[in-house]
Amino acid sequence: MSVDVDLAFSRLVKTAATTRPEAGDLHRFIQAQVLLTGEPEVLLTRNGAASFQHALRLLVRTTLNLTVFLPAEAAELAATSTALARHIEFGSTVRFVTTPPNPQAFAAVLNVGSSARPDLPWTSVNSNGWLARVTSGPTPLDNTCDQWNPVGALAAASLGAAEVFKRLLPVKPDRAAMFDNLTFSLDSLETGGNDPGPPLPSELHVSLLLTGAGAIGNGIAALLADLPLHGRIDIVDRQTYGDENLGTCLLLGPDGLGKAKAGELAGFLRSRLPSSPVYAHEARLEDLSFGSQDGLPIHRVVLNGLDNVEARHSVQQQLWPDVVIDGAIGPLMCQVSCHPADEDVACLLCLFELPVRDAATQQVRATGLAPLRLAQPDDLVTDADVHAAPEHQRAWLAGQVGRPICSVVAEGVMRTLTDDQQREGFAPSVPFVACLSACMVVAELVRHVEGRPSPLAPRYQFDVLRGPAFGVTVDLARGQRCTCTERRATIQQFRALVARTLVVT
Repeated sequence: MSVDVDLAFSRLVKTAATTRPEAGDLHRFIQAQVLLTGEPEVLLTRNGAASFQHALRLLVRTTLNLTVFLPAEAAELAATSTALARHIEFGSTVRFVTTPPNPQAFAAVLNVGSSARPDLPWTSVNSNGWLARVTSGPTPLDNTCDQWNPVGALAAASLGAAEVFKRLLPVKPDRAAMFDNLTFSLDSLETGGNDPGPPLPSELHVSLLLTGAGAIGNGIAALLADLPLHGRIDIVDRQTYGDENLGTCLLLGPDGLGKAKAGELAGFLRSRLPSSPVYAHEARLEDLSFGSQDGLPIHRVVLNGLDNVEARHSVQQQLWPDVVIDGAIGPLMCQVSCHPADEDVACLLCLFELPVRDAATQQVRATGLAPLRLAQPDDLVTDADVHAAPEHQRAWLAGQVGRPICSVVAEGVMRTLTDDQQREGFAPSVPFVACLSACMVVAELVRHVEGRPSPLAPRYQFDVLRGPAFGVTVDLARGQRCTCTERRATIQQFRALVARTLVVT
């Protein structure tokens, strides 16, 4: 199938432009030579093989010149990876080689292993349990990778792809330094430790609604397919895949273009979760009936992979489930938020405000900068601005230190716009950011199903280029004037009725 390569890479290029607006022809960085390789002791683990294939999916969407070398010990992985590459590649063919190439010939090398090569543009990644590890510096990684967990494996590949992006652009060190022996637990959302966290249970029983089958939804589906799920899954998305989605959606290949997003993800999950019935709904959430004899069940858990505020509000107002777990992204910001119905935690109506039309108010909300500072557009953003910003804005604003306020305002406003305010094909987005958001969403799902406490109340976010060491947790209680507070008694009656009638398969 013919693919518009410029459109497929448009979101990646747009993200690059928001990161280095002073750069010239940003299309050239996708022509850079990238090598994907690995070390046998890691590749032969289930975590290593999963990280490698996720890295392949991500790098196909990062460069037009990808070379893959696998050692002889990983012959089976080489065969499955070759088949995968032929399914997802577009614009150019992934080159598989059997002789070790010279790593100095590449602009970036992503190695699924543990070695450190600071003399080369070299990044190593691996995972163990909930723990994702990455190093681009002089410190090697621990190569213990025996506790299987798909969330850690995808997170490691995503952090590695972010390092490749930094090298190709390139990103200036004062914007985001390369990672040196970074460890990130998707269970605790903490960095610096080496605890793999609790093992996955043998079974996870769910009644699950996934809203949105775009970039975040693809990452969520990839992870759900590797979990021991039992129970019904419904997927809602009214759109079809276009060329622009090839650059952001982890599971998508050219043969999926023009097909319904919900249907494609449902088909992927059905082939991998035979014990869980999976249904696709190619409609807007508002157009579906829930709880009736002919409608969808009202699910206990909703996972959101949405791209606008109105849809999030619709999920909350129509369903009031036990918990909504929401993934969100900006050009380089990933976020997860958890909204349990029975706790004093902000709901989606509280947390996500509808777009404002007043320009001054919009600029304050979009950047976290004080009105006085916005009146000085030629000044540079300072650390003092970061400290003065609302807590939930600090992680993003910290990445803008040293840039003119006028350009930061433009970027901040752009990243808050909904899809009806800009052409979809050119919205800034990259797959490794969406996949990290998906990882945090699914980690929260597992914690919820197991009955373990959540670190969220309700939100956690970080700039992917700066890394989770600079992540920010935002606590927010219910709004006193929000529907979830003013109509709480009615909502509780509705949920009690649902609990009496809902049958979990």
